[in-house]
Amino acid sequence: MRKKEKVADATAPLKDVVIKTIDQFKQSKEFLQKNMLFEAQAINWDNLFTFVQNALKTYRKVIEESDISEIKYTGESQNELFILDDTRWLVHRPESIIANLLDDFLQYEMYKCKLINHSELKIFGNAGVGKTHIACNICDERLNNGLPALFIRGSLFTTDQSIEAKLREIFDIPSSYSFNDFLQALSAAAEAYHTRIPLIIDGLNEATSEGALSKVWEKYLKGFVYEIAQIKNVVLITTCRSSYKKVIWDDEYPPYSMDVEGFDTYEVTQEAIEKYFKEYKLRRILHWHR
Repeated sequence: MRKKEKVADATAPLKDVVIKTIDQFKQSKEFLQKNMLFEAQAINWDNLFTFVQNALKTYRKVIEESDISEIKYTGESQNELFILDDTRWLVHRPESIIANLLDDFLQYEMYKCKLINHSELKIFGNAGVGKTHIACNICDERLNNGLPALFIRGSLFTTDQSIEAKLREIFDIPSSYSFNDFLQALSAAAEAYHTRIPLIIDGLNEATSEGALSKVWEKYLKGFVYEIAQIKNVVLITTCRSSYKKVIWDDEYPPYSMDVEGFDTYEVTQEAIEKYFKEYKLRRILHWHR
């Protein structure tokens, strides 16, 4: 088979990769929109990643074996350099697209999709970027759709009282029930709703005692996270300022976490303003200036 035919044939699997990737993300989104949590959790993202990797390796092997540097040009000499450079670019373009798909998109997006299989999610960001807005929006959307959610402000943890003891107080759990009984009841409710129930503690860094950060997280957080991990269908979501990662989680890069950047550029801020005014049918009378 001629080199150009081998290269052309090798691009077909790469097209299949793109189609399969798009289809799998669409399916995941559809499952989540329809509250089909268990179906979404069953999607095997590692298989997709391996499929993309193997397709890329195969294409690179074909390119290497074809040795496109030896491509001969038989047209007019004044066009030779341009045509050869363009040909090499076209040959490597599919490889570049799939490599970017792996490095810049799949790894991050798949990481976010796989978070639904874990029992915790940590949300970090600087002051004012929207951590509390995200936490409240999670609860608001769920409640509007008839689904349960629990929201607790981190600022309520003002003593060294254990997390369990404070939650028992906040939720008025009868003394005849253990905290594990409470979690098991949440799990049973989640099963009935075919969902997972989020237990959200917003603003861990706002837990203060005598003017300093409360010791509650240092003493009890790891054990509490472990306890939640033993309960099916309950997920612990926490928000915290990025500058407190090490202090609270004893890790600069805690697992199962995501960073919120907010409206970090003029263009993004301007777009958000335009959407807000359009959504609420407001007439803008002031111009936005840098």
